[in-house]
Amino acid sequence: MGKTKPKERIQAPTDEQLLTGEFDKTSVTHVDDVQTTSQAYRRRQTRSALTHMNERGSLSDEQLLSAREIALIAEYLQRSVESRCASMEARVDCSGSANGALNESLRMMRLEGAYSEWRTGLPLPRRMVIDMVLEDNDMRGIAKRYGKSWHRTARQMLKDELDRWPALAKKYHASIRHDDKIIAHARLSA
Repeated sequence: MGKTKPKERIQAPTDEQLLTGEFDKTSVTHVDDVQTTSQAYRRRQTRSALTHMNERGSLSDEQLLSAREIALIAEYLQRSVESRCASMEARVDCSGSANGALNESLRMMRLEGAYSEWRTGLPLPRRMVIDMVLEDNDMRGIAKRYGKSWHRTARQMLKDELDRWPALAKKYHASIRHDDKIIAHARLSA
């Protein structure tokens, strides 16, 4: 008779790993000679659901880029209303120009305008599509939370709304011209 290898024991993650969310604790039923239940640990999904959809071909590169831009501005807007603490550290900027900050603020203004119009045009429930873009995980669970079927309605709803974004972003990019930037810069200088 051949020797049987002893079962390898998987070392449980540390408390710190569990707190940081790298692992989920799940119950698993093993069927050997006797049915037993033990604790198992698995790595949490760190992969983006939208990236996975893109890799499978159900989401285009443009739609993925749209989702990332929408997530950027939505997180920016949500952060501006949350309570937070500030770090007072010295900033060394020898450029002598605030042009970079001005360009970034104009970009955010354009994105905010596009996001506002995009959000008002969302079908109900509006928050479902926003949550899909922001949470970027467990799309079926998000659709279920809002009482929608992922395969029948939610997936198509997400794709349609991501398709609307580039035209709105382009519209708001064109609405703020270089002259507007110069005028805003002059106001800051005065």
